[in-house]
Amino acid sequence: MELAHIYRAIAWEEDVDISDNHEENKLQSDKNIAALYENPYSVVKQAFTIKPASNDADIKLLVRRALILRGDCQMELGLYDEAVNSIEEARTLIPEDILEGDALAVVPLSLSKAGRSNQIIEKIQNWRMFDLMAWLTYDYTAEEDQDPNIIFYYAAKLAGKEAYAIQVYEQIITYLDTRNEAGYVRNYLASFYSGVMSDPEKVKEICQKVCLSFCCYCCHDCANIAVYIK
Repeated sequence: MELAHIYRAIAWEEDVDISDNHEENKLQSDKNIAALYENPYSVVKQAFTIKPASNDADIKLLVRRALILRGDCQMELGLYDEAVNSIEEARTLIPEDILEGDALAVVPLSLSKAGRSNQIIEKIQNWRMFDLMAWLTYDYTAEEDQDPNIIFYYAAKLAGKEAYAIQVYEQIITYLDTRNEAGYVRNYLASFYSGVMSDPEKVKEICQKVCLSFCCYCCHDCANIAVYIK
């Protein structure tokens, strides 16, 4: 996504007029969102007009990077269905490889932005466990409403797929337990049982496992739900 970041920096440095008026800032920001993604989107669309037909591994990697860039731009420009399609194409282009979590996040986030959170579970049920793990555990730095786990909680509840969400977390925990790195994912599962399932006994059970493990780095999360461990 380097090209998008370059255009973003240029747009904000040259075009944004900082104002004390919050509403004016918001309007200016919305206008610039489109402006800073239109150029890279135009470039990548042009690139796909000469997309090479090749099974060469290096060419596939380049095409996948372009698909990820295209999906990122499409989401920011409000082309949500197109963004989902771009990332899904990137995800399946090299089956033996796993996309990074921030790239995969475009799919559920696009559906969420489109007001179709009820369709997220149906879409990601086709993902492998490693795809889901990459998405749910990536280190996002955006607003809270873009937190992959919060999006997952809400989507599962909307779709009546709470059991599926629990199964996903348990599969990830089973895998990470072999590396002694499952503590923070147990925190996500505990939060799901607390906020979605309203099951304090299950929260207590999970938190006890987290706090007794050697891999609990989420002291803040543990403190938030420590009320159950009494």
